[in-house]
Amino acid sequence: MQDIGYSFSGRPNHYEEAREKRSVRKQRNKFIDTVCKYREAERTMYYTDEVWLNKSISTYHSYNDGRTDASLKVPSGKGARCIVAHIGSSKDGPVDVASSVFIGSKKSYDYRTKANSTSWLHWLEDSVLEPLQP
Repeated sequence: MQDIGYSFSGRPNHYEEAREKRSVRKQRNKFIDTVCKYREAERTMYYTDEVWLNKSISTYHSYNDGRTDASLKVPSGKGARCIVAHIGSSKDGPVDVASSVFIGSKKSYDYRTKANSTSWLHWLEDSVLEPLQP
């Protein structure tokens, strides 16, 4: 293929284009300005994070004595999933009452119907914002 003028290359990164849209750049700059103001005012900022775990999650490497095939035979991405979300700050650490654990079945539609933006906002309002109110 190279002899006739083709080269092997990666596809274009569309995220770079989206990131540099004028509206996205404006939102990013506004966010950075707000964070700088909050830091100057010594306000406590809270951050959220989430982790998705598969029921059959395993490592690629395992100890083996060489006499048997002791590697785990687990299909990747199969089975139920667990989603863990939490919130915390660098000043106070994790907020005790603000965790969310969602255990889904192995049906794919379970995640789209139950673990979505509506349930995320509901968790933020009820389990995060209310306990943080003085």
